[in-house]
Amino acid sequence: MHSSLFSAPDRGPWGSSSYPGNCTGHLVRELVVHFGARSVADPCEGGGTTRDVCRELGLRYHGFDLAQGFDLERVSLADALPSPVDIVFLHPPYFRIVRYSGNVWGTGAHPADLSQEDDWSRYLARLRTWALHALSGVAPGGHLALLVGDVRQQGTYFSAQAHVLTWFPPDQVEAVIIKAQHHVRSDARSYRQGLIRILHETCVVVRARGG
Repeated sequence: MHSSLFSAPDRGPWGSSSYPGNCTGHLVRELVVHFGARSVADPCEGGGTTRDVCRELGLRYHGFDLAQGFDLERVSLADALPSPVDIVFLHPPYFRIVRYSGNVWGTGAHPADLSQEDDWSRYLARLRTWALHALSGVAPGGHLALLVGDVRQQGTYFSAQAHVLTWFPPDQVEAVIIKAQHHVRSDARSYRQGLIRILHETCVVVRARGG
């Protein structure tokens, strides 16, 4: 990880490529190698990308997901882990994009599923709780890597990263990485003429206090 711009057209062999909204393992790999992590947790492991990267690198890994019954909104990661980890990689559902419970997993909409939240203010409040609960599991001096995406719907631009950066003191923000999106399902033809297409995500890296 040598700059704040990241692009990996090939998602790599990690995790399930068919899992909707999954992130390339190249980003996870670059982060854990750059920071010299020996232990990693992913509270939204989805298709298992982070798990597979950690297995390949021989790192201690703890994976959780709402589909398996873990509710990050109610349970701090510190209470779920046997000990703090060097990096928590958190890739939460984006606002009004993929509906997970009842579609990707389960038989109906789960009340704790952030992907089912249709109110922007409530979505942000809940996402903030997820982020703080995830940060609780990071060892002093370790890092939370929070990957979020901006969304434009019906003429309104919803920017998660603009809010995320206000949740942490500036001296804790280690990096803001702009990640290019590749092979997205949205078609450029669905955008109005002259409208700039969103083809990026943002990974905000926050350092835990201490260490």
